[in-house]
Amino acid sequence: MAISGCISNNSNNTTIKNYSGNGISVNYPSDWTVHNDTGGILLFLKNSDTNTQLTIQTILETGINPGIPPVDNLSIVSNTTRTIDNTTAKEITYKSDLLMYGTITFEKNGKTFIIDYQTPINEFNNETSNFNTILNSIKPI
Repeated sequence: MAISGCISNNSNNTTIKNYSGNGISVNYPSDWTVHNDTGGILLFLKNSDTNTQLTIQTILETGINPGIPPVDNLSIVSNTTRTIDNTTAKEITYKSDLLMYGTITFEKNGKTFIIDYQTPINEFNNETSNFNTILNSIKPI
C-alpha cells in the first residue's frame, strides 16, 4: 500500500510530496514522479528530464555491497559518508563523459538500502537540492 500527498515547499519553491510504501517514507519534489515495483525498488524521475533520476532499493538482509555501476569510463569524484535517518551511509560519486552518478548504501532495521542517482554533468549542481530533498527525508518504516 502506498500513500502520497503534498506536505511543504523546498528552497526552490517547489511543492514537496510524500511517498510511503516499500518499507520507507520519503519526500520528493512535485515535478518528479515516483514509480514502484513489487521487488522493493522505487524510481523517482524528474518529469522534464529522464536522465535525472534516483532509485531506492530495499533488500531484506544486511551485508550487501552494491559495487560500481556498470558504465564505461567512470571516474570516482568522491568517497564519503552522510547521515540518513540518524544512520551513517556510505556515498560514492562517479562521473562519466556525460553523467554524474552516486551510490549510497546504509543498513537499518535488518535491511540494506541502496540508493542510486544520476543526472547530466551540467545539471548536477542544480539538481543537488532535489536529491537532498529526497535523501534527507528517507525514513525506513
